[in-house]
Order: sequence, then C-alpha cells, then structure tokens
Amino acid sequence: MEYKFDIDTLKFIWSTLRQPESWPNLQAAQKLTKRIIKKGWAFNSDVEDLIHYHDNRTGSHKFDVMKFSNLFDIHWERVCFRPKARSKYVSEFDAIRCEDAALLLILMERIGFQTDASFFVHQVMPGIWSRKKELLNNAELEIFWYGTTKDKFAPFILKNEEDWKKMRELDSFKTASGYKITVKGIKDGEPGEIEIRSPKFRRQREPQRTTCEECGVEWYKGDPDSSSNHRKEHKKRMYYLNPKPSLKMISELQSNNEPELVTTKSPAWKHKEIYLRARAFRREFHYDFVQWQSENGDDDPYVHGFLFTNEEGAIVGACSFRKRNKESIELSWTLDWVWICPKERRNGHLATRWRTLRKQFGQFSLTHPVSDAMKTFLSKQGDLALLGSA
Repeated sequence: MEYKFDIDTLKFIWSTLRQPESWPNLQAAQKLTKRIIKKGWAFNSDVEDLIHYHDNRTGSHKFDVMKFSNLFDIHWERVCFRPKARSKYVSEFDAIRCEDAALLLILMERIGFQTDASFFVHQVMPGIWSRKKELLNNAELEIFWYGTTKDKFAPFILKNEEDWKKMRELDSFKTASGYKITVKGIKDGEPGEIEIRSPKFRRQREPQRTTCEECGVEWYKGDPDSSSNHRKEHKKRMYYLNPKPSLKMISELQSNNEPELVTTKSPAWKHKEIYLRARAFRREFHYDFVQWQSENGDDDPYVHGFLFTNEEGAIVGACSFRKRNKESIELSWTLDWVWICPKERRNGHLATRWRTLRKQFGQFSLTHPVSDAMKTFLSKQGDLALLGSA
C-alpha cells in the first residue's frame, strides 16, 4: 500500500522511529479509549493524548495529528454537544468518529509506531461483529480484520509528494517491535520514500481465477470468501447437474397418470424443480430471463412443463410449451426450451417423449434462437419443418 506524504512528515516519521522506544501508559490509554467510545467521537485533543499515551515520542510540536490523519484519508468533522431547549448557539469541535480513531492507531502501528490498537478494537468489535450490521465502512473493515492482519500486513510505502527518481538507501533499521524500516532519498536528511515491513508478513500467492469443471462457477482459488461462496453455489447447482433419485418423483411415477406434467395447478415442489432447469437453460445459453415465472409457480393457464426422469427416478431435465397467440380460437403452441443435465444428454430422454409431445401439441413452433444440438435432433426426427414455423 502506498501513501503520499510531504517531506517534513517523512522527516518526522524517520527521526521519531529512530528514537528509543519507552513504556506506554496503557492505563491512561484504556481509560481514554472507553470515554471516546462512549461519546462515539474523538476530539483533536483526545486523539493527541491517546497517541501520546501509546508512544510518547509523538509529543513533539512537529506532530500535527489532524494533518497526519488527513494524509491517511481519515477525515475530520465539526461536531457539537446537544444544545439545551432554549439555546440558540453552540460551540463546534473538530472530531473523528471513534472507529476512525481506532483506524488511526492501526495505521500508525503499521508504520512502526508503538500504538497498539488491540484494546480499542476489542471494545468496538461486538458492534461490528453483530449480524445485524451488514455494511462496513473502511474503518470498520480494518477493525474487523485487525486480528488476522496485525503484524502481518503487506509492506507500507510512504512517498514524497515530489516522487523523486534514482533514489539511494539512506538508512535501514528495525524497531523494537520488529518492523523493518528502509529510508531512501537523494541525499542525507532528505527522505523521498520510507518502506515499512511488518515482522510477520509472508508474501502469499495471488488468488487464481478458476472455473469449476463440474458446476461452471468462476471463483478465486486461495481467497477464503470466494472459496466459501463457490462451495455454496456448487452444492446448489450439483442438485440438478448431478441429480439423485427424487422420492417425490418416484411417488408420482407410481400414482399419477401424468407424473411428469407441470401446469399452473401442479404442486409447488414441481414448479421449483422445473424452475431450476429453466434457470440452468438461461445460464447455459445466456438468455436474458428465465422462461418459467418463478420457483413458486407459473400462473399462465396456457403453459405446460414436463420433467424428464430416468429409470432411477432422478429428474434429469425438463422442457416447457406455451401458447403465444392466446386470443386465437385455434391453439398454437411453442416449445420454449429444453434442458437436460450434461451427463444424461444423448441418452434418448427427449427422443422417447418426442412422438407423444408431437401428438399432444401438433405442429408447434420453436422459440428462436435454436441451438445446433436441437437442429441436429430435429433432423434425426425428420422434423426440420418445425424450424420454419416459428
């Protein structure tokens, strides 16, 4: 990560980190931290005192806390105490939110100062961990990750606003907490860049963009969140990509005269099953919408869906017909879509049902565009004429 700093601030950081570290006043720091969290805000003086309690080397008049935090994109706001009912005037103060005060401690720790944000993070973490809090700003996100990134963060680089070229190493040292500081510039006393390396940082491989061969999901191998999302989506998709025997479908096959038919009056579970296949069809062929109303049902009285089952009672595919010219006296049907899971394709599932469908829906048309696989199928069935009726 890289930040632009003016040369005077770089000089202050260099000289301060070079000074011997002293014992922090943790008791005073923790007491002040609790007051800041209770208010929800930290005044200028609060932040100065808090940092000084952690690292008294920052007590120099050269340390401008507002300027320093602004260089880290931590912005100050004007706040006031709640006025009394009859009051017409208030006094305003420069302040940052308590989460931003914690963020400033974290960032100063990362560049080698003695500021330890552990206590502050521990105090505000319950609110951030809360399941009710779905959105996090930058400060809250850094607090959320603090436990896993402490002393492990990628190298920090503070650069002179002038962005000098051909710099040489001016100084290199380690702080008592193990941070390695490397200062570069064009001459002694004029730092152009300061690099800070965390003591426990280990460069990891960049996450690799990967496409799952089974479910088709694209994810980033090596990224925990992406891997978790892939596992969840993989489980959902494999339900219809690699279907298992359905007890409900087996019961239908044994008791229903038309077990594979799905209409507006069919039970909800059938609508969900056909919707999953319609959605798989849309995803595979990149259509704009799913050609079944919803997983809760399709209220079109002129829609007929069919679930394809194999010998084991697994639902391996589906299709749907829909009447387009609803105002016409003569019924005219269109085959909207057909989808069969890849492992069951070319096993005759559509072919064995084709003559029955032709008899039931007559000279139906096909929704375009028609895939090459469907054209080949129609050719084998001697029904290429259906392509011209769309």
